Amino acid sequence: MEWLEEVGSSGMRVSDVINIIRVHMDHVKAIGMDQESRDEDEWTEDDDEFVDTILKEMEAKAATDESDKGEDNSESIGRDDG
Repeated sequence: MEWLEEVGSSGMRVSDVINIIRVHMDHVKAIGMDQESRDEDEWTEDDDEFVDTILKEMEAKAATDESDKGEDNSESIGRDDG
């Protein structure tokens, strides 16, 4: 295991990579994948709506922040300190 931590990509041989892949595949066959991990990547319309809602909220907040900054700048420009 130490060897895997210390070796860089340039220090690995093709046979080393193949053996690592073989061990991984044996593990997947033996243990298998549970249904939850396979379903994790499914994207629904509800997810799209949720993301759209959040993006709209973020854009509205950014626009509000921009307009607040613009008002602050115009007030400080018009003000005479001296």
